[in-house]
Formats: sequence, C-alpha cells, structure tokens
Amino acid sequence: GTKPILTYWYWIETDREDIWRWIAEDALVMNLDDMFCAGFTGPFMLSVLINRNKHVIPGKILEYITEGTLDLIDKLREHGIHILHCGGETADVGDLVSPVDVGAALYSSADKNELININIKPGDVILAVSNNQPTSYDKRWNSGIGTNGLTLARNVLLRKEYVNFKGTERVTPPQGKYWLTDHFNGKTLGEYLLSPARTYAPFLVELLRDPVIRSKIAGIIHCTGGGQTKVLKFLPSEGISVQKLDLPDPPFVFKLIQEEGNLDWKEMYSVFNMGWRLEIYARPDVAEHIITTGNSFNVNVHIIGEVKAKKGISEVLIKSPDGNIMSFGRDVYSG
Repeated sequence: GTKPILTYWYWIETDREDIWRWIAEDALVMNLDDMFCAGFTGPFMLSVLINRNKHVIPGKILEYITEGTLDLIDKLREHGIHILHCGGETADVGDLVSPVDVGAALYSSADKNELININIKPGDVILAVSNNQPTSYDKRWNSGIGTNGLTLARNVLLRKEYVNFKGTERVTPPQGKYWLTDHFNGKTLGEYLLSPARTYAPFLVELLRDPVIRSKIAGIIHCTGGGQTKVLKFLPSEGISVQKLDLPDPPFVFKLIQEEGNLDWKEMYSVFNMGWRLEIYARPDVAEHIITTGNSFNVNVHIIGEVKAKKGISEVLIKSPDGNIMSFGRDVYSG
C-alpha cells in the first residue's frame, strides 16, 4: 500500500531505519483490531508475508520489520493479549512489487455466543474512540492518521519529484508542495503521515470481558475504508439514521490535507477516520461504563451522537467542523 512507499521515501531522505518498524505495527494492528470488533479476544495465530524488491530494500530493513512485529507482540502480551507468531514468507518479487509490501494474517476462534453481531437500532448511543491521544500502554505521540486515505494524502501533500526515487518510478506523481522532512508544529510531515495505527486491543479486551456489557453492545465499527461513513455498510437498507452531530474537531493532519487539497468536508469524512478510528454502538445504560473503562487506559471515549428511526433509505448524518450537517445515504453501498 501507500504507507510502505511513504516509508521508503522518508527512509531515503533521512536514513531513519527505525521507521520500518511502524509499518510492521500497522499490518498487525489493523488485523487485530478488526478481530476485536467482531468479538475475538484471542489467543491469536499470526502469519506475515513480506514481498520486496531486493534491489532497493536490503536485508537490514527486513530485520527492522520483523523486530517491530515481535516487539508489539511482547507489549500486547503484558496486557493479556496473546499472539503466536507462526512465521510466514519473505519473497523477492521485484518485478511485481516495489519497494516492499507487508501483509499480516491473524487466526483465532471463539464460541459463537461470544461474537458481536452488528445490530444497530434506534435508541443506541454512538461512542467514538480517539486514535491520536497517548494511552497508558502506548505513550508515543501520534498524528491519528491511521492507515486509510494515505494515497489521497500523498497526492495532495507531496512533491512530484518523489517519483524520481529509485524503485518508485511507476508511482503516480503527487501534486503537492511539501517534502516529508518539512516541519509542522515540531514534527516532520513524514512523522504525521507514518504514525502507526495505535491498537485498541488492551481497552477492548477489558471491555469485552464483562458478558453483560458485551450483550449491550450493538456493534463495534473500525473506521478504516470509508472513514466515518463505514457504518453504512452494516445498516439495513431502510429505517436507520445514524446521527454523529458531536464529533470533536479533527487533528491537525486532517486539516492540512483538507486545506492543501481544497477538499470538501464530505470527501474528507468519507475517506479518513478524522482522528476517531473506532466507534461503539451500545445501549445508553452502559455508555458510562464504556467511557470509564476507556479512562482507565487513558483512552478518550466520547459520546458523539445517537441512532434514530427514519423513514426511507438509511443514512449517516455528520456535523462538519464548519457547522454544516452532511448526509450520506445507505444506497451508496447498495452494490
């Protein structure tokens, strides 16, 4: 995907080899958090596939990717999340991939009664979970970008000269004006765009441990592809209005993308997570418990709206930073 390309460019510019650990974290976290959204809490089995162009990615970089994966597994074990690394494959396929592609696959099993089947209905409250705030288990600064929308971000922010870097000549030239080493608020643009997705697993494993709370959760949505509109994929075709009218302002990186790309907020919210990569739909009487559990991990959980009944096609309503209410229809995903 785009993140390995951005990592490669940033590495060439800065010679920072440690940043390769970050895409290893991304590959694992995105799979892990997807599984937690479905109710799986482990143990997990992990397989990693690394495809590389050996003419531009030396073996040392593969060591950093592997070490990044193992380090995250060790950290998660401290919080009761057990992942067995079963190996995988490293393939030299320079004529197919450039510069490198990192993929992870997780396997787990659970009792069918423990799974979270999405059943969002009128009366549910919507709780958003921040992904840029330092937590008790990951105190690092994070821009909140996650892993989705990076192709759009790259195209509107970065200079076209990047395609002259060896190994990425076939990449579509960006149209922006910045280098990854340009600074904003004391951080480089590379650090903003490459911030690894922070896992919610320690918070979720604690939350889902209580069967009563679990039974009152109507759905956990990982706001990746589709950004803040992803929940539309899981709504019935008619009768539901998901009203996110109290989303906090997005972190700086999203404002920069919006301004430089001259993008309207409707496109931004349908592509990016906007700083809130996870949302929980639950009955109102457990909302305070979910917030308190988040606080115990220094995870910011915020009630952003509610679900109401609606005549006709199901929808998501989102209040943008400029105060306008944007409407997204369920028919977008009718195919």
